[in-house]
Amino acid sequence: MEDTVIRPIKSPADHTAALHQIDALMVLDTLNATQRAELEVIAILVEKYEQDQFPIPFPTPVEAIEFRMDQLGLSRAELSSLTNFRRLERQARLVPRTN
Repeated sequence: MEDTVIRPIKSPADHTAALHQIDALMVLDTLNATQRAELEVIAILVEKYEQDQFPIPFPTPVEAIEFRMDQLGLSRAELSSLTNFRRLERQARLVPRTN
């Protein structure tokens, strides 16, 4: 493989070119030290570009719980029975708040 110039990724075209460089390195059976270093640097640049260009927001706690419920196929009633939420809710009303 010929020497490749590693440049910052500043555009979608740069991103595509970097992904092609990664593909070209990944199909090789073995990588020498220079190629391993090149692959690592390009992967870091791609990761940074993707984090900046395609941010993934964190879910709210409710969204996270609903997502997990969907994965497990749980209804709200089933979750409530699993967590004893009603019992905890009743206990919370019985315990006076100390603020």
